[in-house]
Amino acid sequence: MTTNKVTWTELGLKKLTAPKDRRFVDHVDPNNKGLCLRVSQTGGKSWSVLYRVVGEGKPTATGRPRRGKQKRITLGTFPHLSLQSAQKRAREIKDLADSGICAKAPPPEPKPKPQVDRKPTFARVVVKFLRYKKADGLKSHLKMRSMFRMHICADHRKPEDKSGMKKLDVHLGPMVMDDIRQSQIMALLDHYDLAGKQGTANEMQKYIRAVWGFAYARDLVGRDVTKRIDRKIKHAPRERHLETDELTKVWAATLGKGFPPPDRQFVQVLILSGLRKNELAKARWDDLDPDRRALKLSADRTKTGKEMIHPLSDWAWDILHSVLRVDDCPFIFSKNHKVAMSVDSKLLIKLRKLAGDVDHFTLHDFRRVARSAMGALKVAPHVAEYALGHLPQGMIKVYDRHDYLDERRDAFAQYADWVKGVVDG
Repeated sequence: MTTNKVTWTELGLKKLTAPKDRRFVDHVDPNNKGLCLRVSQTGGKSWSVLYRVVGEGKPTATGRPRRGKQKRITLGTFPHLSLQSAQKRAREIKDLADSGICAKAPPPEPKPKPQVDRKPTFARVVVKFLRYKKADGLKSHLKMRSMFRMHICADHRKPEDKSGMKKLDVHLGPMVMDDIRQSQIMALLDHYDLAGKQGTANEMQKYIRAVWGFAYARDLVGRDVTKRIDRKIKHAPRERHLETDELTKVWAATLGKGFPPPDRQFVQVLILSGLRKNELAKARWDDLDPDRRALKLSADRTKTGKEMIHPLSDWAWDILHSVLRVDDCPFIFSKNHKVAMSVDSKLLIKLRKLAGDVDHFTLHDFRRVARSAMGALKVAPHVAEYALGHLPQGMIKVYDRHDYLDERRDAFAQYADWVKGVVDG
């Protein structure tokens, strides 16, 4: 080792040359005892620290602890590890040695974590169930996810909210499935029944049973408590039909200042076209066929899973083209000119409020208005069904491959004239 003729600066250390008559030379930092810079015959330079740990040697006769044998730790190469960093690390190692700790000693082995029997909660099984359904290509996957999030896995222990649902001491989501009792599921379903939401309760019962069957088949639960649920599903087909005076009020509501574009055009085209709300909400500008004055619906956007050409009346076509078009947005109706429009309850609540004295209605009721009007206008039943995107039944579906495009276009033209006569009164 040598301490002579060495300038302990970054520049001075870079000027150190390789020894010619030996394999290496150790240069010791005079200001930091124990820190060495080894220069090899090939010109490589590396940092190391020499130290002795207090307490590793035999104690003196008076019991004072002695240092053990000298040890060396390599820190890194120079100049990748600077002089200042090497000095700092050397002081840390020597401070540990002074307190009886060897920086070179291996870290203590981690204590084994206790094995915990993690039984699946209802929410965890729901996530697996929905992932399976999505991979299976089920079109109603998003509807199922919304049902679980908003109703089945919701925390009903909270106070009454805007929906009018009162407080209930049930929260299935975080509960272990094997701990959930049949009485708790029945309490949740009865809660919705008594609130006048039998349709929602029916869907909840169906989905809860599906999750339990999924979990039971995969040994995630020990028993299926849903098999003993004796609640009778009440089928109450919706029969709401807007009368002509009600349709007039709804149309007038779309023309008001409180219902600006593009919501205005969306509802008006929904009334005139008989489309399902999501079929129209996800429509793109490229879907418009000017030659046939129709909207092209891909198979993934129709309830039937079949590609469809939906003809539009001149009135509906003109309303669609009155929507402000943004160059970089492919959707006709969009949110923030980025993604397709999301038809949530806010739009319907606002429309009901502006319509005034009109009994409870939904956007889907407009399809029933269109079908009823076509019946009154003597449109052939099979054409009216095709117009609303319904597939024919029985052997007709097998043999009749005609799309009735011209007939449907004619039906929508008659229907548009009927709507104009109603709303213009």
